[in-house]
Amino acid sequence: MILTRRQWGTLPTLATLISMLTLATQSTGLPEEPVSLPWAQVPRAKYGSASSCRPCHRQVYEAWSKSAHAEAAVDALFAASLRSVARQEGESARGWCLKCHSPVAAATGDHDLRQPLSREGVTCDFCHTLSAVAPRGGPEVSAARPGEKSSGPHGRQAGAPHMRKLSAVHAKSELCGGCHELKSRTGVPLLETYSEWKQSRFARSGDQCQTCHMARGPAVPPSEDGQRVVPPDHSIPARR
Repeated sequence: MILTRRQWGTLPTLATLISMLTLATQSTGLPEEPVSLPWAQVPRAKYGSASSCRPCHRQVYEAWSKSAHAEAAVDALFAASLRSVARQEGESARGWCLKCHSPVAAATGDHDLRQPLSREGVTCDFCHTLSAVAPRGGPEVSAARPGEKSSGPHGRQAGAPHMRKLSAVHAKSELCGGCHELKSRTGVPLLETYSEWKQSRFARSGDQCQTCHMARGPAVPPSEDGQRVVPPDHSIPARR
């Protein structure tokens, strides 16, 4: 579940979750590194800032900028937790945490978040260059291809200044499960949002995470085939 900064304060289980994470790292070390994207091999220049998307995708940008995704790397609670884990486990722990809270920073090695792009958290260009995700209980992706082509649930659109690729995974819960499912190295569940969805009536009825958390808004200019594209809500509000 993605919550806004204001909603974090309403969660009674938040302190419990942080305590579980601290105990897990103290007793077992960080979860084992999954076989995933070769982070060190991704050139920084391949990723672009969300601000470059704003001129054409203003509605989506404004929604994202108010989301927990946009604040994932700079949220005060996360920053305090990151410092704590780094003190206990060493500075290398930062990279593991940033794989979800600032995946571009993890990919480029900017673990101190010195670059403005790193402080964008879960930014447009990261999600929209993913080509596959295989949730296995750790912060991971299976494949990402940063560059000029943008992947998403829509194909080509009239006047798009960049190449677009239709991507089925962007309309599936697996896209979210790469980060919203977390276990310690010994298999202790710390976050089970994806598993909970898999066992729910929503999964049985075919509803994905995006169905509720990225409900579609007003239509924007039509695509090349004449259909009007209705963008999902990138503020990703919580549902209770």
